[in-house]
Amino acid sequence: MLFSHTLQIVGAQEKAPFHCHNSAQLVYVHIGCQVIYTRTNSILALAGQLIWLPPNVEHKAEGLKHSTLSLMYSTDADMMNLGDSICSLELTPLIIQIMSMKKNGLLPHDSQAQLHYDWVLKDQIARTSPSASMMASKGELDRRLLPVINALTKVPNIKIQLDEYAETCGASTRTLNRLFKQHFQCSFRDVRSRVVMEKAKQLQRDGQKATQIAFELGYASLSAYSAAFHAYRRTTDETLA
Repeated sequence: MLFSHTLQIVGAQEKAPFHCHNSAQLVYVHIGCQVIYTRTNSILALAGQLIWLPPNVEHKAEGLKHSTLSLMYSTDADMMNLGDSICSLELTPLIIQIMSMKKNGLLPHDSQAQLHYDWVLKDQIARTSPSASMMASKGELDRRLLPVINALTKVPNIKIQLDEYAETCGASTRTLNRLFKQHFQCSFRDVRSRVVMEKAKQLQRDGQKATQIAFELGYASLSAYSAAFHAYRRTTDETLA
């Protein structure tokens, strides 16, 4: 097999210590969020994102409660063209379809058929490019932010308010917003918008209609959702350019 694959369903929050792999690692987030830490920053891997971790890059990872992740490893030489830095990768319809099949146990049990799917997945990943949607913060995240991030990424909704979590986090709303600005150089509302828009992209790729997505994400109207989605796409396209 070109990839070893483990489906990780996080019950309680799980954190691995700093380590590195001789092989390349890919993390696909089906539900929730995984926080990937390097010595200098923290990366939020959100639902519907595929994260590339090159070989021998030191990191530690924390799967947030109720998240579902696909962890894949490969030593295939063709995969090494993706670069030597951690990044989020653009997705293709075939990557999304195969990852969904892995999550739901729908891949054939025959080893030759599995190898065929692995070749298709490898080809698709090798053809992709970095995405501008990865959220990274400076330094290790303040632990008081994790309950907010966990709730926001578990069920993304534009109506979630920071003051709902102040007591749980042991910090005032003002302090929490200051911490978001300190780590992400933007307010909680901006972080919330990015998480919600990444979820919208995932739902759109899954074939949901815009009206369904707008309702699920808490928008008051289809027009409000459409305006926010198109503005976000313009921003990420400009960043990537």
